[in-house]
Amino acid sequence: MQLQEPGDKKADRYVAHSRLSVIENVSEGLTVHEPTARILRAHRMRNRTLWDETNPAPKVLPGSDTEATKEGIKALKELQAQAAKSGTKASPQDLLRASQKASTWKRALVGALPLQALRASNKQPEDHR
Repeated sequence: MQLQEPGDKKADRYVAHSRLSVIENVSEGLTVHEPTARILRAHRMRNRTLWDETNPAPKVLPGSDTEATKEGIKALKELQAQAAKSGTKASPQDLLRASQKASTWKRALVGALPLQALRASNKQPEDHR
């Protein structure tokens, strides 16, 4: 890299040009295409909820006390109880992953057995009478 001498007009022009391009990129990058802005504005207006004295804000989240939620919480508690009984410190997600891995491993082992290969091909073994 060469040092610029004072009064070097070509280098000054390059620096000014790069600074101007950065300013233009920032100013143009912060603008939004007007039709896109209109569509998004209309979408937000349709999906908004206005709360006032006649329509107060809910005290709890909508749908938090549905039957499906209660069943899901019950199933999660049962899974946690089973995990506590098994003496493992793994989370239910880890136990599920391990179970899926074990069943995949079992299928691979059973598929590799010679008898399974014969059954899959519907051929009789040579020593079969």
